[in-house]
Amino acid sequence: MLCFLLLSPGLARAGEQWLSLSTGSPIFGYRLLNKAAQGLSVGGVTDNVNVLSGRSLRYGRRFDHRRAGRNGFVSAVSVGLFQYSLKKPEGLGVFVDPVMLRSQAAFVELETGYRHRINSGGTYLFSASGSIGAQISYARISATSKVLNIRESLLSAQPYVQVKLDRKLGRGRVLAPWLSLRLSRHNYRELSAGIDWSF
Repeated sequence: MLCFLLLSPGLARAGEQWLSLSTGSPIFGYRLLNKAAQGLSVGGVTDNVNVLSGRSLRYGRRFDHRRAGRNGFVSAVSVGLFQYSLKKPEGLGVFVDPVMLRSQAAFVELETGYRHRINSGGTYLFSASGSIGAQISYARISATSKVLNIRESLLSAQPYVQVKLDRKLGRGRVLAPWLSLRLSRHNYRELSAGIDWSF
């Protein structure tokens, strides 16, 4: 991410030969959230929340700061939507009645890191990357139970570190399934899987 260069056609070709930069590769992505945990505060009540399912859809651009087909630095910028819902049978904080939590959010992510291609006998297997980034989001959160009916809006900026494995399938328009582990403040941990489509 963090790269907003508009290059002339001639300069773009020179950049692609040396850095594979140009104006970046458009990406559509779908994330199926497998497991996440974080400390969540709703209506002044703070508790640890384990999210077992959730989904996000995003669109962005990825910039490769490397020679084509080699290891190097990558960056990306994306916007998207995210939602999850979960039930806490044990309640929330001091409230012991079962609570239903729901969240819908719009977000912007900026990310930069290093990507390494894993090969075996000259055959490309997958890529591994480590990155740092930040997610800026606007979320609408609700917590409902027999005694609670809380609705809040929250604007937040969440820095994170991430380790990711992905495998490109095909040439040209490329599908790339991936698996990632993301860590952030407030005890946030996320293991997720998804698929990107770049063209």
